[in-house]
Amino acid sequence: VMNATAHDVCLCLTTRCSVRCTLSQGCPVSSNYSQDCASLESFMPCDIGCPRSALEPPPTKRWAWGASDWPCVSDLQPAEASSVTVLVPQDSNTNIFVTVGIAAGVCVFICGLCLCTWRSLQGRRQAMQADVSGSRA
Repeated sequence: VMNATAHDVCLCLTTRCSVRCTLSQGCPVSSNYSQDCASLESFMPCDIGCPRSALEPPPTKRWAWGASDWPCVSDLQPAEASSVTVLVPQDSNTNIFVTVGIAAGVCVFICGLCLCTWRSLQGRRQAMQADVSGSRA
């Protein structure tokens, strides 16, 4: 089940940020960019910040917020170095224990395989000797 509210907000924010980035970075746009953007905005549940003339009022939408209420990622300020907590893993021998455990398991498996092979060969040898000694008699 999709959360429609979360989906709408996420869609609005990402679209608004991409429109704003396109405009603020001076990306090349087509001559009818404003019209295409307005057409897209008509389907959106929010104002995505399409360029419009000063006479045009912003559309009335279900979701409305100020430009500073929901900042884009590019608006976020970097944290100060003193306020950042860096997590460093403590020394742990987990990798060594895992490696030794796997190696020990492989050794036990190989020893078991060798034992089974030896017992099988021993049984075959005894059967062969019984056949040979039985045929001579």
